Amino acid sequence: MENAFVSVVGESRSAATVYAPRLCAAATRARCLSAAAGSRLIATQRGGRLWNNTLLKNDACASRGLWSRSAQTVSMLSVGDIAPDFTAPDQDGKEWTLSNRAKKSNVVLYFYPKDDTPGCTKQACAFNDALDEFTGLDAEVVGVSSDKSHSAFISKYGLRFSLLSDVDSSLRKLYDVPKTLGFFPGRCTFVIDKNGVIQLKYNSLGNAAQHAVEAKKTLEALKH
Repeated sequence: MENAFVSVVGESRSAATVYAPRLCAAATRARCLSAAAGSRLIATQRGGRLWNNTLLKNDACASRGLWSRSAQTVSMLSVGDIAPDFTAPDQDGKEWTLSNRAKKSNVVLYFYPKDDTPGCTKQACAFNDALDEFTGLDAEVVGVSSDKSHSAFISKYGLRFSLLSDVDSSLRKLYDVPKTLGFFPGRCTFVIDKNGVIQLKYNSLGNAAQHAVEAKKTLEALKH
């Protein structure tokens, strides 16, 4: 299967545009851009498909109205779907783009509520302790929370992977990360393969350390 990520040209870098369809075929593509200053996403719909930097009009999926992943109409992401692409700032303020990383390795993308809280510290340390194993399974680990800066958290616990800032929770919404009791930010981990396909969606607020375990199980299965 060819890589499902594509590039968008001719868009302003002052904002982000989401192109993330529901999965109607293996060739369905998803793309989302954001500014280096943050990960604010502006959902929109286009009557075409983006592939190899070209907008293809009258795509079969688009003509059936399947380009429907917007802020108002969202179908829950699940295993087998194409992971929405995005760009967000890491702890050093550098742009981190999913499609660029997934071309090189599988990606373990995990969302957590807040830096330096008990559960989130346990989760981060579980990933950090097993980081060599994840590297051996050809995977990069990256965390996402609404914290504006992650430098202190990374330094305090010696974390060896990137943490991204999602200050306005746009990425959390893009990935359908549920809230606990309707308001508390959830904890959810995705394993995304090199084709941009979601191979795991594990949602558990209480079992923080289990996220690393489930991600490793999925990657081990992919290897065989």
